[in-house]
Amino acid sequence: MSKHYEPSPRIAEILAWCLGRIRAVPYRVTARWLFYRLIQERGFAKGQYKSFLKWTSRARKAFLEGWAPDTLVDDTRQAHMRGYGYDSPEAWMDSFKRERCVLDKYAAQQNIVEIWFEAEAMYSQFNHYTSPIISRLGPSKETQASTTNGESRRILKN
Repeated sequence: MSKHYEPSPRIAEILAWCLGRIRAVPYRVTARWLFYRLIQERGFAKGQYKSFLKWTSRARKAFLEGWAPDTLVDDTRQAHMRGYGYDSPEAWMDSFKRERCVLDKYAAQQNIVEIWFEAEAMYSQFNHYTSPIISRLGPSKETQASTTNGESRRILKN
């Protein structure tokens, strides 16, 4: 059951503009990404973020003019690993009989490309444009926490 929501004409226009921006890109976006567009393109102040979240939350819950609960992505701050599996074809063959076999396509590469970026809100667009070629994506705050073997840390320091 949707809740009734009638925003003011000004807020309704902002929400309509936001929905247009969401529909204009080929990837899913977060509330923060959308708010950055408002700052850049409409001159919003960063202090308006909490109000913006309230407007979009109410619009999504009320299914207002095309909004829905899943209109925006709820990303978390984590690295998204794309390479995983075994270190070599031999290791894969050894384990083939006892478990699901997945070969890490990046393990044998001398160099791999990773993209670390400042804002988690940028994940969807980086993922959309780099999915087949980049081994790891993540916000820069995750660099040290997500590295288990120190390799990413070494690459970033160099």
